[in-house]
Amino acid sequence: MIDFPAQVRQDSVTLSWTAPKDSGNCPVTNYVVEHRPVGGFQWSVANLRQTVARPSYTVTGLRADTAAGHEFRVSAENKVGQSAPSDVSEPAKYGIYAL
Repeated sequence: MIDFPAQVRQDSVTLSWTAPKDSGNCPVTNYVVEHRPVGGFQWSVANLRQTVARPSYTVTGLRADTAAGHEFRVSAENKVGQSAPSDVSEPAKYGIYAL
């Protein structure tokens, strides 16, 4: 579950989430953070070339002109594989501090 964004800026959002309760006896080695414009169909990986070892991340490079904002989801990775993605977050939009 993705928590309320700690910070929403014009081109970035800082997210935090709850680590999985069960990781199959293998520690989580990376979180895959994805985003899309609200109403979009294609997810983009925010941390494609970066390992996210803790349950928080700042997604950068977001388009401020996206009228409805952005949605986010997170998957956990370990040596066994990648989990199913989390539920989709509520929309986050710059200038609106309510999700």
